[in-house]
Amino acid sequence: MAVDALNPYEPLSQQLHNFVVVGMDNVGSTLAYINKTREIPMMALYAMIRSAIEARSFGLWLSHAGTKNKQAWVGIRLSYRNNEDLGSLESVWAASSAEEFPALDAVRKKLVAYQQGIPNYRTHDITGSPKITQIVKEADSAIQSRFYFTGIQAWKACNAMAHAHFPVQRVVFTARLTTKN
Repeated sequence: MAVDALNPYEPLSQQLHNFVVVGMDNVGSTLAYINKTREIPMMALYAMIRSAIEARSFGLWLSHAGTKNKQAWVGIRLSYRNNEDLGSLESVWAASSAEEFPALDAVRKKLVAYQQGIPNYRTHDITGSPKITQIVKEADSAIQSRFYFTGIQAWKACNAMAHAHFPVQRVVFTARLTTKN
C-alpha cells in the first residue's frame, strides 16, 4: 500500500492485517467452542465477541478514514497509542531484547517525525485517541445493511455483559429479539 511509506513504524497494511487476525481468531474460537461443546456459556463469550467487534471497527475506521494522508495520520495516532500502552507493560514484563520494548521516547519522536511528513496533518494532535465507542460508531457508517444489531449496539451489549452489568444481563437473558419489518 502506498500509505505504508508514511508510517514505516507500523504500516497501515500491517495494522489492518493485525485487526483481521484478532477478529477472525475471536470469531473462530467462539464458533469452535460452540461447535465442540454444543452449548453457549452464559457469560464467557461476550468478551471475545466484543473483541471481534472492536478489531473489525478499528480496521474499518482505518481503511475508511478517507484520503491516503488521513489514513496515515489515523494509523500514526494508533501507533502512538500502542506505544503508550507498551510503556505501561514495560514496568511489569521484563523484555528479553531492546526490540521488544523500544525506547518509548524515541518511538514518540519517530512518530511525530512521520506525522510531519504528511501534508495537512502536521499540526494535528496524535497523542489523543478517540474512545472505542466513537470508533465503533464511525465504523458502523461503513456497513450498509445488517441483520439485527448495529456494531455499537452489539458492542455495548457485549461490553455490559463482560463487565457484569446486571440490568443488561437481565434484558439479554429474558428479552426476545423483535422481527425486522
